[in-house]
Amino acid sequence: MADPAQLHLTICQYATFVLNLTWKDSDDNVYDLSSYSADMQVRETAASVEIIVEVSTGTGEIVLGSTSPNISVTIGDDVTGELTPQLVVYDMVLEAPDGTVTRLIEGQMEIRAGVTREEVVP
Repeated sequence: MADPAQLHLTICQYATFVLNLTWKDSDDNVYDLSSYSADMQVRETAASVEIIVEVSTGTGEIVLGSTSPNISVTIGDDVTGELTPQLVVYDMVLEAPDGTVTRLIEGQMEIRAGVTREEVVP
């Protein structure tokens, strides 16, 4: 894969974010990603040092498999509730068992403000 796919994503504050993707080869066969690892980072800009959100196969928020969808990302409402509404950038990289790293998707992510939420009463 030469260039990563451009995909605009939206996260709603205080709601669980779920993204299911299927990566296929040129013959429309689903890649078996069960032995791969993945990491996805969200930052204010590509040059920002601070990571706003990071999810991975290592922490369980990204699940890779051999059937469609072969990539599933889940970010819990406990995490999205802590996010500041803004437009940010993200990308996701996959690492093959042989160490080859592929940036699969990238783009902008809109974090939208939530209205309905649990209030903490002092």
